[in-house]
Amino acid sequence: LDELGSTVTDASVDVLAELCPELKRVTFAESDSRCHITDTAIAGLAVRCIKLVEVDLRECALLGDASALALADHCPGLTSVAFGPLGDDDDYEYDEQECLVSDAGLDALTLRCLELTQLEVRRCANVTGAGFTSPEFSLEKRPKLERVVFGFCKNLTENSLTSLVTTCAPTLTEISLTGCTQFARAETLLTTIAARCRNLELLNMSWCGVTTLPDAMCGRLTALREL
Repeated sequence: LDELGSTVTDASVDVLAELCPELKRVTFAESDSRCHITDTAIAGLAVRCIKLVEVDLRECALLGDASALALADHCPGLTSVAFGPLGDDDDYEYDEQECLVSDAGLDALTLRCLELTQLEVRRCANVTGAGFTSPEFSLEKRPKLERVVFGFCKNLTENSLTSLVTTCAPTLTEISLTGCTQFARAETLLTTIAARCRNLELLNMSWCGVTTLPDAMCGRLTALREL
């Protein structure tokens, strides 16, 4: 179900969840006006629609960890989830409300949704990625992440991303870190990507402050199509 451009409220989500328990894909991303649904609506959706596999909640500015936790608890087959504004990645001066999801919600999704292949989180100031360095996020119990997008998550650390890459390298095909400014030269992260991500096709580090690439990257990423 795609609700792009429609007016979505908690009441409409409640009706949807009640009438469509077999729902697998939902998009509540609005380009012209903000989505006004709350965590309560997404929690109800997750409880009733446990077969959800793709959930796009971009532009739903009122959603936070409660939504992420509900999806993690009730939708173990989730393969794709997106939080944060739809805004253009080139819009560095974006001044709208940022995403309310924090490490708590992110950790729940990545530790409980082991079928997750696509994770998109944009403009979440409360996301550091600390959970990626924990023992729980390991080779034995991790999602099969292929595409990770962290747009303008200004407190996301190089150490946490290096841990994620180290663990998920065999399946990663796209890494987008636009506007994530905590990476300094990002030499450790980039060297790890070059050494481990042999299937990587896209690497985006625009607005990160990275001006040079380490020598270790030369000739290593043979599948890379876009940098």
